[in-house]
Amino acid sequence: MSFALNFLQSEHVLALLLAVSIFFITIFLAVKRWIGFSITLLLLLFSLVAGLAINNQQEFQHYLMSPSRSTINQEISAEDFQKQMLQAMSDLKKEVAAEKENLRNVLDQLQNVFDSMDLQKQKLQNFIGEMRQHFKNDHPVNVSPSHQQTDPTTDENSSK
Repeated sequence: MSFALNFLQSEHVLALLLAVSIFFITIFLAVKRWIGFSITLLLLLFSLVAGLAINNQQEFQHYLMSPSRSTINQEISAEDFQKQMLQAMSDLKKEVAAEKENLRNVLDQLQNVFDSMDLQKQKLQNFIGEMRQHFKNDHPVNVSPSHQQTDPTTDENSSK
């Protein structure tokens, strides 16, 4: 039984019951033509406002609270916000510094790779030069000025 009583005494149910009762009384009075259209509209709006006011009672109390309390709360909130912002900024600075260091390491590794590639390229060029020199020494080309190399296809065409 106490559950039903607590349920009926809750703010939401009380707001609903009040709004619905004003609504039905207004409809009854309008149907009997005891009130006019403007008063009917006014009572229906009052029904909505009363239901919302009861349902949102805590928000109204917070809104109507004394300015000194809200100022103190705002000052505390502003200080907390400032502390959180400073903490966030310091965390961000640390993270940026760490990322800069990581980027420097990556750039150093990349430079080492390029240096290694340049060294390998130089070694390969030296090797190719040595091989050309060795090949020229082992297989000299004997080309006489009277004996020029000709295209084999032109030799066949000239013999025909």
